[in-house]
Formats: sequence, C-alpha cells, structure tokens
Amino acid sequence: MRQVTILSYHYVRDLKRTRYPEIKGLDLINFKGQIEYLLKHYQFITMEEFLLALHGNLTLPKNSVMLTFDDGYLDHYESVFPILRQKGIQGSFFIPVAPLLEGTVLDVNKIHFILATALQKTKFKELHSNILSLL
Repeated sequence: MRQVTILSYHYVRDLKRTRYPEIKGLDLINFKGQIEYLLKHYQFITMEEFLLALHGNLTLPKNSVMLTFDDGYLDHYESVFPILRQKGIQGSFFIPVAPLLEGTVLDVNKIHFILATALQKTKFKELHSNILSLL
C-alpha cells in the first residue's frame, strides 16, 4: 500500500464569532485554504478506498490524502460538511457516544473550554492594564 496522508481535525470554526475565540482550533478561512491547497497537490480518497487498499484490493494514487474529524462538533456539520460536499470530498467523522447518550461534555472538552476562557481573561486583563498605563 502507498503512503497516505491522514489529516485529523478537531475544532474548525469561525473563531472570532464563537463563544470561545481563544480555543485551540483552526479558523474556517484557514480550513478553506488548506482544502484548496490539498485539491491542487493531493488526491482525496475515501475511507472505503483506504480499507480496500489496506487489504490489498486497491492501489491508491500518489499523494493520497484522507480527512478525519474527531469529537462530532456542531461546527463540523454547520461549517465543514458544506465545504466538503461542495468540493466532492469525503470526510470521516468520529463521534463519541457518551455526550449523546448521557448529555455530558467530555473531560477533554471541559479542559479546552477552561483554558480558552482563562486565556481570554488574561488577554482582557493585559489590554486593561495597557489602557490604564496610557492614562
């Protein structure tokens, strides 16, 4: 089997318009740019093609690339999916079951939200201090 580039995404959103603009995510405009770059330089493959190649039943093209999206965020559906559909690209979305069945937030996401909130407050305090120093 040939080498396959697998890109895994988590937060992909318009960061400025989100509740957590400081979260470690990929801004939607940058995602669009990455897709355009990949379309020019790589051959997108599907999960089905990947599995066929893995079992020796298909030869993949050079520069094969596959996209995966972890944690099933709403922005995957609202922002990412329309772009992929428009470009005819398949993404593989991996959705954790506990948040759906139990109505909970994953611990890792709680940590992301706490860190993003703390960073936002730190930047606000820094801005406030800078303004006060000018007075």
